[in-house]
Amino acid sequence: MPGRRIDLEVAIRSCKQVAVSYEGVARLGGEILVELVDAAGAMVPMDDFEAPEEARARFERLLADGLPPRRFPDQARFAARVLSRQLDPGRRLTAELEVAPGGDLYRDHFPRRAVYPATLLLDAQLRLALELVGNVDRTAAPRGDDLVGAHVRNVKVRRFIPPGSRVAIAAEVVGDRSESAEGLTEVAITASAGERRASSATVLLPRPAR
Repeated sequence: MPGRRIDLEVAIRSCKQVAVSYEGVARLGGEILVELVDAAGAMVPMDDFEAPEEARARFERLLADGLPPRRFPDQARFAARVLSRQLDPGRRLTAELEVAPGGDLYRDHFPRRAVYPATLLLDAQLRLALELVGNVDRTAAPRGDDLVGAHVRNVKVRRFIPPGSRVAIAAEVVGDRSESAEGLTEVAITASAGERRASSATVLLPRPAR
């Protein structure tokens, strides 16, 4: 909820010329909200995305008194717009999205080369997976009782998505463990832009209550 304090922790495991390996966790009090394990990112020239001196100054302010408060962008302005969808019940759900064409969302991401955040793309994919498994409409903003625990594995982001792009996303059941003790369903989630794969992952979701 707004105004709550979230503690963030990041650890770099290795940093080489082509990639960085890292882990991270976000906590609210003693509760883990999000945990990243064995995450990796490609190393790209910072000059292409933002001024190094500005990034350094911002980092120093974060370590000191923090950045000045500012209004959080309106969700309707940065959420991807669903253009079409097609459902094969219990098996596959696809949708075509148009990502936000501009706005404050891109002020930090990034000043020199705007890129739609991979976390927001993943959010859209997870909503699709939840709708497929739970057979409910998860496209609307979630309420507190809508939230579920999920394990997202093997996340790979293969290309940058510029503002206003159209992206095809899909969620497909690849393994059903609903009869097991875990009560989990495995779903493959993918995203493509311009006939090229943009991202992929697998997600384990709890079986919905009947």
